Amino acid sequence: MSKQPSGSDRFRTVVDVPRNPASISHQSTILSIGSCFAEHIGTRLSNNHFATCRNPTGILYNPESIGMLLDGLLHRQAYREDDLIDHAGAFYSFDHHGAFCGGNKAETLERINRAWAQARHWATGLDTLLVTLGTAWVYRLKSTGRVVANCHKMPHDSFERHLLEPTEIAQALGDCLQKYVHRTPCLNIILTISPVRHLRDNPHANSVSKAHLMTAVFQLEQQIANVYYFPAYEIMMDELRDYRFYECDMVHPSKVAQQYIWDGFCRACIDRRAREFIDGYTAILNARHHRIQQSAAPSTRHFAQKQLQRVRQLQSTFPHISLQGDADYFSGLCAS
Repeated sequence: MSKQPSGSDRFRTVVDVPRNPASISHQSTILSIGSCFAEHIGTRLSNNHFATCRNPTGILYNPESIGMLLDGLLHRQAYREDDLIDHAGAFYSFDHHGAFCGGNKAETLERINRAWAQARHWATGLDTLLVTLGTAWVYRLKSTGRVVANCHKMPHDSFERHLLEPTEIAQALGDCLQKYVHRTPCLNIILTISPVRHLRDNPHANSVSKAHLMTAVFQLEQQIANVYYFPAYEIMMDELRDYRFYECDMVHPSKVAQQYIWDGFCRACIDRRAREFIDGYTAILNARHHRIQQSAAPSTRHFAQKQLQRVRQLQSTFPHISLQGDADYFSGLCAS
């Protein structure tokens, strides 16, 4: 997957990223699920005005839980009270990330089902599915044998740890992906493997896990024509092979690395017109995140007026993308 080095690239490995034949546009309806990378890419897509639903049950790491989520969106109506567990004074679901826990059972269930209903509705018009796999290690609840998405800090002896074989992974994902393709024959399926290393045990266990995921994804590429693999993991491991591209924990990609991988994702998976919008919108998005010290200062009004002009110019170029929220934000600063 790497190019023959030449010129300035002769001192590093450059990952060759082929174009995805089915590009994402601002007309796409996107579901992004899986590990932190799916959350990160999904957030960037949302921030750039792409219609995106991300992780309706919270961040998921293992492929079996991801497969259960995908299958559930097709068949499961809602969660019930007996789907929740009471542990350490809070209520949890074994299908959900800890972000969905709560101290009140009824409120926790209502929040879970509200996100679930929105995701099920979203899935009916889906044309782009982005799935990021984090680890091949799973935890099975001993009392039932089911794989859990999250152990929620319950006693370790309540679970049995298991490494999924590549064939198990391919089957867990392949069966439900085929159902989605049957419903939407032109569905754009983008699979990635998280560039975040899972080092809770040791580097060898992480390498074995990633190798199983790689093998399974390769099998899925052969089985399902709609599957496109974006090599986020390879870009991190080969092109960005230096600890300066990691956060202080030496595990998660730094902001520079995140931007680099995002840029590669845009070139490979997003159509030209949408990339032009992203290029024009970047300054506006950065301005939205700018920390305002004094809202009533003349410099703030000047800053807001300049951004409002940018918003109006971009809106005239891309009339099909609503920038009303951006216009309202900067108009509010102008009036301060």
